[in-house]
Amino acid sequence: MTVGKSLGSGSFALVVLVLGFFFNFKFQNDFMVSHYLFTLFGWDIYTNEGQGFHIPFMAAIAFWLSAVIISKKYPHDFGTTFSYRVGGVMLTISMIVFAVYLVGALV
Repeated sequence: MTVGKSLGSGSFALVVLVLGFFFNFKFQNDFMVSHYLFTLFGWDIYTNEGQGFHIPFMAAIAFWLSAVIISKKYPHDFGTTFSYRVGGVMLTISMIVFAVYLVGALV
């Protein structure tokens, strides 16, 4: 019989990862939590009014980075390996997209 990993502080990385996906997930009637929050605070959703770079996509980097840091700090808790890998992939993709956008905007 094997003993699985226990729930602990590192398991919170799973919650943060799910919140990151929830932040930019499009629900019925085109509802997005990120758009709702940005509109509530009076912030622009795109860099050029109705088009351009989608800023909430970059705001989700805070979730991906947090999931990776928590997973790295508490590697022996349940869900940390999954959170580290998925959060790392999403963080890498977000950083690449942001870098490509910056290069395109500066040229």
